[in-house]
Amino acid sequence: MPASSSADQPQRQSTSREILGADHDWWGEEAGLPQPDSDDRDHADHGGTSKAEWIAHQLVKASAPAILSGAALFGDPDEEFATHDANVEVELTEPQEYVAPSTLSVDGEAERELYGDHRRVRVDEDHGYLGGVVLADRSKHEFLGLVEIVLAMAQQHEDLRSSTADDLAALARSRKEQSCDAVEDQSDVAIMTEIVECIETPSLLSERDW
Repeated sequence: MPASSSADQPQRQSTSREILGADHDWWGEEAGLPQPDSDDRDHADHGGTSKAEWIAHQLVKASAPAILSGAALFGDPDEEFATHDANVEVELTEPQEYVAPSTLSVDGEAERELYGDHRRVRVDEDHGYLGGVVLADRSKHEFLGLVEIVLAMAQQHEDLRSSTADDLAALARSRKEQSCDAVEDQSDVAIMTEIVECIETPSLLSERDW
């Protein structure tokens, strides 16, 4: 394989920034981890509770085909307060609405506000649901292309070994093939979370079966 020319490097870096929203700190605060002083954390678009889940969610979200309503896609239409008749894919709006604060009413006392969320949420305008973000999965080809970019960035910024990157690419391919073939239902975020965990702790690869 011919060596890449220096002219190719800026183009690849530009493409990575466009796809991942990458900057000088693509893996840390600017990868979407919850930061109290961050300007882009004023809406409730987040995923997971661990650092790996936060990073994976943001990496996948940066170029997700669509951001869908989880309530409409997975919620039970027969539940008491459901407004959808069947599970369907509905794209959410940009973050725009604030959730009304919770209140408590006690006889003889003024109504008290218990909790007010300062973050904006996305809206399912077809059914009136707020939030519940689900990132639409990519095709196998598109997802593995994203993984390739993530691994290249990890080699550049996180000192990921080339051999480990090759193993992680094989792991991602296996997981995505299993998901596409309905062998195992794994979202792109779930697969990317596993990749992120192994980038941060390469020894975890020895515990994986693919």
